[in-house]
Amino acid sequence: MGGKLAYKIYNPKDNTYETDESIVKRVTEDLNTSRRLIYEYTGSYPDMICFPFGNYNKRLVELSKKCGYKYFITTAIGYNKYNSKSRYVLRIRSGDSNLTSEKLFKNIVYCANDIKPNSTNTKK
Repeated sequence: MGGKLAYKIYNPKDNTYETDESIVKRVTEDLNTSRRLIYEYTGSYPDMICFPFGNYNKRLVELSKKCGYKYFITTAIGYNKYNSKSRYVLRIRSGDSNLTSEKLFKNIVYCANDIKPNSTNTKK
């Protein structure tokens, strides 16, 4: 399953995909509408976006920047250090049904201590 923001939409009626121009227009309108609606409900414009299903590409990031988004929440596993300059927010995954509580604990300790879960590094 993919996010409609990241990819061209297929039209089965005429057996075509969106043009580059139409995808830019559609995505820009969607991003601006979502920012406006969030502003109307909260009084603040968001500067972060979480891409649907974690699907994004360079064009989507660039369009998001032009619409005012500064940070991009991904589904990439990892963590961002406090002083990170990255615009991409990584995640510690906990919703995976195959993830044991022990493995989740090791991942959290890894992120907190900046060591790999199976590392012999004793950095505190």
